[in-house]
Amino acid sequence: INDVMTFDLNGAANFTLVTGNTFHDWQGGVLKPAGPQAGTYHGTFLFDMTQTKTADNGLPWLLGSLTLTTPVSYGFYPNEKPGYTWIYKYYFTKINANEMVLCAPDPGASSSWAECWFFMFKRQGFTYPPK
Repeated sequence: INDVMTFDLNGAANFTLVTGNTFHDWQGGVLKPAGPQAGTYHGTFLFDMTQTKTADNGLPWLLGSLTLTTPVSYGFYPNEKPGYTWIYKYYFTKINANEMVLCAPDPGASSSWAECWFFMFKRQGFTYPPK
């Protein structure tokens, strides 16, 4: 909840993840780390807003893609064991000045209704209005 991701264009398309993740899981009888562990990760990013997809009903549901050289916070496939494969390519389902919602279909997914993982982020300092 307190992780910070920064996208900047200072000389290149830079991505920085600062995470406090300490999540571990049993894999093959051994407790192993899952996802990027606590620390700071530096990489690059690429937005491609031409990679759109429509659902079976013809409505758009993917607005573009985000490719990273290091994953987002908790950016791994939970069903991929052992090892929890890190995710480097995501699709936007929502992006605006305050929110970014990414999804990543399971490896080998072949339809718009296949299993998919969602990652929801908000801008630092942004608060949702009370319901």
